[in-house]
Amino acid sequence: MSHAPEQATRRENLHFLRWLSVATAVLLMLDMWNAAEQADYRRAQFQLIIGGVLALVLLAFASLMAGQERERRRRAESRLSETLALQNAIFHSANYAIVTTDKNGVVQIFNTAAERLLGYSAKEIVGQTTLMHWRDPQEVAERATKLSERFGHPLRPTFETIIAKIELDQVDRGEWAARAFPLRSSSPGLPTRAEI
Repeated sequence: MSHAPEQATRRENLHFLRWLSVATAVLLMLDMWNAAEQADYRRAQFQLIIGGVLALVLLAFASLMAGQERERRRRAESRLSETLALQNAIFHSANYAIVTTDKNGVVQIFNTAAERLLGYSAKEIVGQTTLMHWRDPQEVAERATKLSERFGHPLRPTFETIIAKIELDQVDRGEWAARAFPLRSSSPGLPTRAEI
């Protein structure tokens, strides 16, 4: 029987060693899992840092490009403003009447000389009156007939007739008579009707 306690002790030791090896294996696995998790954490942390730096670089680049675009736009607007100021100075300082229209014949520019000659303010004419106001309807109808024959399709006796030759040839050197229309003028010696 003396061997029995030794065998029991040996069994207990073996049992303890088995549990010790299982516990060691579990601890090693936990340690490896922890190391992998820490590596993942460091990798994620590194990716976040790199992503943040990249975002800052892209933001700085976008800001630089936007600043350059704003500067280009400012210079273009400045040049346009200067050109418009020069154009307005030319239109309004000319000693002859200048009247321009859009494609529908509605007056867009009515310069100071036109105001003086015709007695209407630009405010009364621009955007409200067409060139047909000053055209002789019979002459427009005759011109429409001639141009319809030349172009091979009918033209209506409207503003379409006035611009048809210009749209085709880029110029119309023909002369137009104008119908008489009332002038508004407070200057003595100026007639109250005019032929243009």
